[in-house]
Amino acid sequence: MRGLTTETLRKLPRAELHVHLDGSLRVETALALAARQGLDLGASDAAALRARVVPPARGGDLVTYLQAFDLTCSLMQNPDAVEQIAYELALDHHADGVTYAEVRFCPSLLTQGSMTRAEALRAAWRGLQRAEAEQGIVARIIVCALRTLPLEDALLCVDAALAGLDSGVVGFDVAGAERGHPASTFSAALARAADGGLGITLHAGEAAGPESVEDALAQPGVRRIGHGTALRLSHELTMAVRDAGVTVEACLTSNLQTGAVATLGEHPLPRWLAEGVQATLCTDNTLVSDTTSSQEYRLAAEAFDLAPGELRTLALAGFSASFAEQGVRDRLLHSATRAWQGFTLAPGA
Repeated sequence: MRGLTTETLRKLPRAELHVHLDGSLRVETALALAARQGLDLGASDAAALRARVVPPARGGDLVTYLQAFDLTCSLMQNPDAVEQIAYELALDHHADGVTYAEVRFCPSLLTQGSMTRAEALRAAWRGLQRAEAEQGIVARIIVCALRTLPLEDALLCVDAALAGLDSGVVGFDVAGAERGHPASTFSAALARAADGGLGITLHAGEAAGPESVEDALAQPGVRRIGHGTALRLSHELTMAVRDAGVTVEACLTSNLQTGAVATLGEHPLPRWLAEGVQATLCTDNTLVSDTTSSQEYRLAAEAFDLAPGELRTLALAGFSASFAEQGVRDRLLHSATRAWQGFTLAPGA
């Protein structure tokens, strides 16, 4: 689909199901927090900081991509910083036309000072609530455990997540360097999270092969897969994802940066649409991937020549696959369905 503008897309409601809080700071806020905390970021202005944290547009790897988080997490070791970053992320998504967002992060990474995991989650929730009160955007929290940390830490993250059910926590994820760290290592934590009522989404098939997705599908309660690009190598596994009703969170810009695909022509998203795999478009990290939700939709529309109906399918899948409370999910899905109903690309749009 040619001629689609981000301005057009911003008028159409979308759900953001895969965005990392610690990869989505405003550059100006990062600089201000560093100055306030006396931290040296190795960059004195916005352009220099972007150059440090935004990797090349393609051809990198996940481990290199994740290096930026050492810098961003160093700024997020107190509740005020976490609250501000969550608040601003929600405001930025609202300005881009997103009406629902699930914001994820690993609270263990924010405990280098005196802040606890629970305090980090409550701080993020305060920021998200403030944005909702001011602008109406609904946002919830997904707690991440890291593959490179032991199971014991993942269990502590689950405990914090379950304690935060009244503070906007709706889901649980296992993220981080994928190769050599299968999701099955954390089955006990995932079972505890699922039994406690949390929605389960797992990073898989981003920096490892189809076996990573197969392993993720076998985990307790899994309802979504983050990235899943390795599905392009296995039609049988793709059909298994479809038949299981698992939704894939696609992140096009990020997948190019991490080398999950060498070109968008390799990305399986159009095949997912054609074969009935439920998928939705996400940013992954608005700072590190230097993107927005509307930019990801425009990129998909142009790269894959998607029809209006296919974009509508991607957008509505984001609402139907959300972990929000049923009443909230139904309300937002109904509103989005009505807004997208008449979407066509008018000449010059």
